Amino acid sequence: MEDLPESEELPQSETELIAEARRLIALLTDNPKFAGLPVSADELRKRLNKFIAARNKVAAIDVTLLQAEAAVQKAFDELNDAWQRQKKANGGASVLPILWH
Repeated sequence: MEDLPESEELPQSETELIAEARRLIALLTDNPKFAGLPVSADELRKRLNKFIAARNKVAAIDVTLLQAEAAVQKAFDELNDAWQRQKKANGGASVLPILWH
């Protein structure tokens, strides 16, 4: 059975952090050798799950933001297209306001 590391650098990426947390949870789970540590396997598991849930929320927000930005771009393009068609129909001269019916 491997021992807990004395001193080692923290993981540099989220993927490394999750892998290391899972390794430590497996090492600590039901292992009397590590009973009484300041942070139990259950506590680590709760914190890891909380971190993953928060990270997933950020990813979902990122997707929503990308979709909203695409919708804004599409609406702008449609408006610009209508403006250009109106300008072309007016012989390229200054365009009068579009009257929507």
